[in-house]
Amino acid sequence: MNMYNILICNIILSLSAIIIISLKNLFGKFISARCNYYIGFLLIFILIVPMVPKIGILQNICYDNMENITKSPKFFNIDNFESNNKDFYISVNKDYTVSFIIISVMLMRILILKISEIRLRKYTESRIYSEEFNKYCSVLKVNAQLYKSKSINSPISFGIIKKYVIIPDRKLKKKEFEIAVLHELTHHKHNDILINYILCILNAVYWFNPFVYMLIQNIRLGMEIYCDYSVIQQINNNIEYGNIILNFAADNKKYGAADCISGNGKHLRSRINKIIEYGDEYSKKVSRAVMAFFICITILTAICINSFGYAFEYNHINIPAAEIDLDNFFNGAKGTFVLYNQNSNEYMIYNKKLAYKRVSPDSTFKIPLALKGLEENIITANDNKMFWNGAENPFSQWNKNQNLNSAMKYSVNWYFQEIDNKLDKSEIINYLKYIDYGNKNVYGNKDYWLENSLKISPVEQIIFLKGFINNIYNFEEENINTVMKAIKLDNGLYGKTGTGMINGKINSGWFIGIAERGNNKYIFATRLENADGLAARDITVNILKFIIDN
Repeated sequence: MNMYNILICNIILSLSAIIIISLKNLFGKFISARCNYYIGFLLIFILIVPMVPKIGILQNICYDNMENITKSPKFFNIDNFESNNKDFYISVNKDYTVSFIIISVMLMRILILKISEIRLRKYTESRIYSEEFNKYCSVLKVNAQLYKSKSINSPISFGIIKKYVIIPDRKLKKKEFEIAVLHELTHHKHNDILINYILCILNAVYWFNPFVYMLIQNIRLGMEIYCDYSVIQQINNNIEYGNIILNFAADNKKYGAADCISGNGKHLRSRINKIIEYGDEYSKKVSRAVMAFFICITILTAICINSFGYAFEYNHINIPAAEIDLDNFFNGAKGTFVLYNQNSNEYMIYNKKLAYKRVSPDSTFKIPLALKGLEENIITANDNKMFWNGAENPFSQWNKNQNLNSAMKYSVNWYFQEIDNKLDKSEIINYLKYIDYGNKNVYGNKDYWLENSLKISPVEQIIFLKGFINNIYNFEEENINTVMKAIKLDNGLYGKTGTGMINGKINSGWFIGIAERGNNKYIFATRLENADGLAARDITVNILKFIIDN
């Protein structure tokens, strides 16, 4: 769970709740109950938006299955491959206490909701067969069952597929019975029971946000007012209806997932005022204008959440790719391998699900970061030395002055953090947007690329490297060559490892790079779960050697 995203999302939702409730109160006297009711659907949409993938993002990937990798063209020679047999990375410490509390309370509240539903079913103590009730069901086109119970004091309704209406087991006057069942059946007709379930779940998800709670209560009030208006249209007596509602409210209880005729006591005054005002004419033009206004607010809010507040996201890439079988090379390890042949413009992918999964780039981000440092003259091709500040590091190779080549070879974090520190956050954001790097999210702490907010998939790594070596970004050729020199591992082979470690446990290993043979270039990206970059590198080398041998 990305706590930064959750925080930003709830700040936006809180501000939206305050603005929307204020505007609804301002326009309340000029719009119809129906308009007010449908505005509630817009508010529900706003609350659901953070829990779904980003708007307009679809994954539509075309795969041409290949029976055997030996049908692939042969690639480069890496017999002279040499590299350090040690990977340099440090553990990122994360505290999951807040996430654990949020999820635990959310699940507990959902469990309470389920228990509430089970308790409601116990209230169906005896079924009533009523001609009048059946008549109302026929008129409203609702298939429901009527029960009575001694455990309740106010009529309630619940059930989505099998619909229930329960009235108190006491003598009700004819008009009380009529209004009670009409009100509850109207809730069923409007599908308010389903909406109420959704609101209960949203209330559980946002349990820590009082402004969202206010928003949900406002939606429920709109549902009750619209239901009141619909029933009054049936009986044509708003004063009598209001008196009966007040009588039921005198001894009311809350029933969780159910809809109750008297609703929330805090909103009863608003409902009674609306009931008294029944019959006032509302301009359809004003209602439509207000509805259009709230649709605009909803869209703007959704865009803000889309940009800053998503907890879940999926990348949008559409590439044709050949699926290959490399199980023998991964030997039970969970991972993915992606290869791009520049001359034939063909992709090959092993484990397509992981190939499109975004994770932290870890030290592979040092490639674009070095390029940005060169472009901004923080370092240059001829002068890229940085002096060690004397702070003790976990590796002796880090405790000395560095240039770009040594910093890349030993994956020296402090060297690249110095480059990062000399860049404004806005510069980095614009840079990542320009090169279309992953999710472009740098809103975490200063080490946003080390198991933090910045995420990228192996396929996106390939696309970035393709743009990098072909210089589609129009950077200085000298800077491209300088970075290529820094990541050179052998003749014709360039690459960078990356390892993610959280709280002392390795969770991800990268090896990305470029291989040359003649006038062709091959771009590769390997990622392993629960293994380091060195393991990813070794698997990659074995795969490439196999391709050469065949």
